[in-house]
Amino acid sequence: MKPGHFVRGKFRRMNQAPKLTTYRLDDLPLVLGLLMQMNLPEIFDREIQDHGLHTGLSGGWMMTIWLAFIITRSDHTKYNVETWLERHQEVIAMLTGQVIIPQEFIRLRFVDASIWPSLRGSSDVHA
Repeated sequence: MKPGHFVRGKFRRMNQAPKLTTYRLDDLPLVLGLLMQMNLPEIFDREIQDHGLHTGLSGGWMMTIWLAFIITRSDHTKYNVETWLERHQEVIAMLTGQVIIPQEFIRLRFVDASIWPSLRGSSDVHA
């Protein structure tokens, strides 16, 4: 066996530089962790609920991740969320255990008019 070292189940030669990925996390893990500890995704999903045709992330997870964006970036605009998610997709997926698809946040379904009847407790409210 030639000189080298063992990396992730593979023998790597010493003359090959390891590939490192760095992330600037700032306060994202802390903020997301606190929002999750408060059970925001579960509370939102229990109290508001997604409509029957909903696919992808639940409204609770959409709201929680958007709140993390607002708090960490001091920015409440929806159009910047997708770009931010593209940069932090892997980290957010690891922290939440959810599959994160930045394009799902373009519309931010949790603010769709379909949730307003359940928010007001009336089925006769129309968007």
